[in-house]
Amino acid sequence: MGERLYDRKLIDQIHGKQYTINEDGLEILYKPVPDDDRPHAMDPRLYQIAAKKKSMFAQRAAAGWKLSQERYRPDKITYDLTETEILCDERLIPIDDDHMIDLYIYRRKDDTGVLPLMIYLHGGGMTAGDMKLYANQMKLVAERAHAAVAFPEYRLAPECPYPGPVRDCFGTLKYLHDHASELNIDPSRIMVAGDSAGGCLTNSCLLLDQEHWIRKAFELYPEVKLVVIAHLYGTPGRMEELKAICDKHGALIVEDAAESLGAKYRLNGKWVETGSLGQYSCISFNGNNVF
Repeated sequence: MGERLYDRKLIDQIHGKQYTINEDGLEILYKPVPDDDRPHAMDPRLYQIAAKKKSMFAQRAAAGWKLSQERYRPDKITYDLTETEILCDERLIPIDDDHMIDLYIYRRKDDTGVLPLMIYLHGGGMTAGDMKLYANQMKLVAERAHAAVAFPEYRLAPECPYPGPVRDCFGTLKYLHDHASELNIDPSRIMVAGDSAGGCLTNSCLLLDQEHWIRKAFELYPEVKLVVIAHLYGTPGRMEELKAICDKHGALIVEDAAESLGAKYRLNGKWVETGSLGQYSCISFNGNNVF
């Protein structure tokens, strides 16, 4: 249990000021800076975050690319906002009878009955992400939803290339369904969710779920005619080729400059900054937030 980094009143102010605008048939929800009434002003707290990220990535670039650096993200700090005791059951589970993975199951200590289940599949491009980055979020969901929350440590590339993560995530679903009675889980109330790469893995599980074990899903790519680009690391490439594909299929592009911090790519023979490609552009300083 811990304290918030910010005043809870800021969240209430954001909810009070948010509004929706229809732009070319697309409903866009705006959440203005809570303590600044200027239209489209950037939150000064984001400038501080951007400065820290810029410094961190500059140091990493000077040291050269390392897989360990991609997986260690001190800039993605989360806080424990729970107010009750949350239990965590860590166990190794078999996948396809040829390997095992680590699985974490969170639930409130005072929830003793049979609970609905959410399986959360983390983001990270299938190359990064782990329990340490997501534990506090899982605990909060378990507390607020009165549900069991399962978090599999699926294998990552390049050590385990595709479709290893898909096998691990669907294997987790099968294990939890088959062991529902033992774990006090309601097998008729299973939800799968995920962010970024985890959204892709959620869709994979939906396609593989011939038994219809999944009753609800929260995935990040529900529109096949919408392409969301989030520039997270390095310099963007082949953007003109991507735009040509989207134009050919009539797909709308939403481009998030995210953590690229002024990186440029060639578009129509000119060097332009990230955020120039799509019909809609934004900057989140964290690619997951745009979704």
